[in-house]
Amino acid sequence: MDQLTNSKQKIRILVIIGIAIVLTMIIGGRLYSLQISQQSKYRDKIVKQSIRKIRIPGQRGKIFASDLQILADTKPEVNLLLYVNEIKLGSRNKNINHISMLLNEMAFLLNRENNITEKDVRRHLIQTPGLPMVAFKNLNSRELVIAYEKTANQEAWALEVDSFRSYPGKETASHIIGYVGKEDASKAEDKKEYSYYISDMIGREGLEKSFDTLAPKNNPNKIRGLRGEAGYSIVQVDNLGYVRKNIIHEVAPINGNHIVLTIDMKAQNIAEKLLQNQNGGLILLNAENGDILASVSRPSYNLDYFSPRVNGEYYRLLRQNRQAPLLNKVTNGLFSPGSILKPLVGLAILESGVDPESTITCDGSTKIGNAKINCAAHRYGGHGKVNLYQALERSCNDYFIEHGLKLGREKLYNMFKSANLGQPTRLEIPTAKGILPTEEYKKRVFGGRWTEFDTGLISIGQGIITISPLQAALYAAAFANGGKIYQPHLVNRVLDHNGNILQERKVEVLSELACSSQNLEAVKNGMFDVVNAPRGSGRQAKVKELEIFGKTGTAEIGSRENRRQNTWFIAFLTYEGRSYALAIIIEDGISGGSSCAPLVAEFFRQYLLDKKN
Repeated sequence: MDQLTNSKQKIRILVIIGIAIVLTMIIGGRLYSLQISQQSKYRDKIVKQSIRKIRIPGQRGKIFASDLQILADTKPEVNLLLYVNEIKLGSRNKNINHISMLLNEMAFLLNRENNITEKDVRRHLIQTPGLPMVAFKNLNSRELVIAYEKTANQEAWALEVDSFRSYPGKETASHIIGYVGKEDASKAEDKKEYSYYISDMIGREGLEKSFDTLAPKNNPNKIRGLRGEAGYSIVQVDNLGYVRKNIIHEVAPINGNHIVLTIDMKAQNIAEKLLQNQNGGLILLNAENGDILASVSRPSYNLDYFSPRVNGEYYRLLRQNRQAPLLNKVTNGLFSPGSILKPLVGLAILESGVDPESTITCDGSTKIGNAKINCAAHRYGGHGKVNLYQALERSCNDYFIEHGLKLGREKLYNMFKSANLGQPTRLEIPTAKGILPTEEYKKRVFGGRWTEFDTGLISIGQGIITISPLQAALYAAAFANGGKIYQPHLVNRVLDHNGNILQERKVEVLSELACSSQNLEAVKNGMFDVVNAPRGSGRQAKVKELEIFGKTGTAEIGSRENRRQNTWFIAFLTYEGRSYALAIIIEDGISGGSSCAPLVAEFFRQYLLDKKN
């Protein structure tokens, strides 16, 4: 029995030893795997946990006028930074309290407000502990001296040069230029590539938005827009995420390209001053290629309040203003054209075979069914016998309504469409197409069929038709250039930082007036009389040294109780071998002849004849 017991004990001991050996081998193998075979894997993990990739935005390109005057720039500013990684007092709450105390002390020394709350500090420590906090932006010379003296021996504080978007002209061409804002990092496509994401300035409105990154359809060569291409820095951090040593690796960002506009600053500045206290807009075109030389929408807004971020109170006041200062009235304002449409109606009349010398008798009104449309001369018994030239000169409603009714809506529509009304202009910034008169539109919007009264109204630019000042200037230019409606342009070329031309605008024709050159000349003669004949409705636009052609317009809007008038003038001329076209609208005016024509005369006098401007 004793031998059997001893044998069993020996077997148990051997089994235990065997199990111990196997376990030792397993543990040893696992340790070998962890320490040797997977060493590189865990080393990579450690490295990834101890380095951070920081996004660095590229500098935004500039916007120039045609004479290379800067309209939008990226300017340096000196900011005071607080390196929160230098403040390690133990708990996060202690750090936050100490950081807030430092900020308040510095605010007192600089005589500024500390706008950074403890909540802001906590968010920064959680989200971007490895980056410094921007404590005070854009220090002036006095503040720089104070900051330098107080922070010279303190590692937590540092001065850094940053940049912001600057608009030297403030309100000048603000609707064209637009403004920028900081990109929302949470929506950025490349957000996941970086540990710390420093956002770009991106275009919010105007050319800043349209040329932020050039759209593929207008950019076959994939040229960069105003926004640059980001670079990055790789830095090492400690276990709390604080930057521990200098940059390990850096890829420099690529700056954005510049754009040069078609805007002539002499014309722009004159137009800005003339419309300073007005409610409306003015646009000047090179009639030979569609280049926009001046574009003013009033009231305007000051771009200083949109950089580096939109001033909330200022923006609220702009939105509440009934005169719509945020709306670019030249490109997106839609108005009844009134009598400035009569030159196009005149072309349609002549194209139907009517002799420009043939007359109708204006008795002051035209009756259509049970309704009546008055002429401007209805108080005086009408204009009497008038032909096309006299009807344009005196803006006779009776003449155009009588012939318009004979033509019918479709022929009028076709002429308006040939002038690109109701069609896209393909300008570099968004534009409104306006409303062209169709039976379908009348039925869909107003729930009724098209009537002769509707045809009578559109024959004098009233009723179911709206256009923008840009569209009016484009067809005014067509009278000057032989009938071509050019694609308008605000941007002449795109440049790189060395001044090399990367892209230039192309001169393209959108459409052509559906008329013969003979009929075009006949209507032009009537438009000359508008300005230069003794009884011309636009005679206040006359300038002795210039040969100006034009057409006045007065469109009634609103209910009978709240009736008011939008007043128009379109004009064109050739001076020293160059042709110009202009459209102006003044809201709540008296008449095109008294509210707009004098402004047109003064504009051309200063722009073309005054060499001091």
